[in-house]
Amino acid sequence: MKKLRYWLIGLLLIIGSLGVIPAASAATMPAYGNYKLTWNIESIYYYIDQSAPGYSGTIAAAANNWVYTGLGYNKLYPNTRTYNKTNSAVDFYAAFYGNYAFTAMTETYKRVNGNAVSVGWVEVPNRTGTGVPAENYLFAEIHINNDIFDGYTDFNQRQGIIAHEFGHAWGLGHNPENPNSIMYNWDERNVYTIQQVDQDAFNALYP
Repeated sequence: MKKLRYWLIGLLLIIGSLGVIPAASAATMPAYGNYKLTWNIESIYYYIDQSAPGYSGTIAAAANNWVYTGLGYNKLYPNTRTYNKTNSAVDFYAAFYGNYAFTAMTETYKRVNGNAVSVGWVEVPNRTGTGVPAENYLFAEIHINNDIFDGYTDFNQRQGIIAHEFGHAWGLGHNPENPNSIMYNWDERNVYTIQQVDQDAFNALYP
């Protein structure tokens, strides 16, 4: 009986130690580097192209969530729609890219001699496919793939996808270790709204 009791205690200790792993993962912040949007983060507007008007409600909900996270103050404001493209820091487009492409994708741009030039993405050491920009940029384009995105019928899931892409527009990379982050880079993320780790990474970029 004594051996059985010790065996049970040992088993409980092992289970207890395993329980620490999700908690540690939950604290993992999205990847971010030294580069970000050079637009005034306190005067942000987004533009919806004529190819994507059907997503306006989802985009508005995701944009509002980034401003009003309920997790403390950040400088992002107002992040609302403009109908004048020259006033926008983030532009939305939609097209049919095929079922084996991306769900949504963010690309960042700077201007060189009046022309838009893609900044592209780089990887950060010890992370994989982080999506962190390689240098500062002026604006971002978010492209929605109708073929895949329209397969999500739950509004919360759709909002989460757009909120994730907004994160890239601010300069946040992926968070492959934490499914409880909006920047988790797989569709199986557990959350559809901005979490504290996402808010903290944003504030680190825009103090």
